[in-house]
This record gives sequence, C-alpha cells and structure tokens, in this order.
Amino acid sequence: MGGEFDELTPRSEPLHYDERPDPQGFAALRDTLRDAMAAAGFVRLPTEWWHFEYGTALWAEERREPVLFDATPGP
Repeated sequence: MGGEFDELTPRSEPLHYDERPDPQGFAALRDTLRDAMAAAGFVRLPTEWWHFEYGTALWAEERREPVLFDATPGP
C-alpha cells in the first residue's frame, strides 16, 4: 500500500500517491480500502491511510451522529 507498518512520513497521508507518480497502483488500493471501510460505516483519519475509526469523536463529527465510545476515564 506504499508505506511501512505504522510509518509516519508523508507516504502515510491518504492522498500521497494521488499527487505524484504511482506506477504500483497504491492510490487505487488505498481507495479500495477506504471504500470498503466507508461501506461498513468507518471513517478514515485524515493523516493516515490505514487508520479508520467507528463510534469515536472523529467518527461522530464526520457522520453527524452521537459518540458511541467515550474516551473519558471511568471512576
């Protein structure tokens, strides 16, 4: 998919291969993953092509729905 596991470089940005030569087709693979995850109700973190969330504050904001999983520590 055009980067190492948990790599935090410009290659991690979701549109990295949309904006430069992509002879191996990484952009299309990333689009396929994004589409499949979106169809299942997930949203992608804007800075990492592999990071998707469901029920979190980011998810709720993008989908205009209530947060399902609150990160507030318990008692």
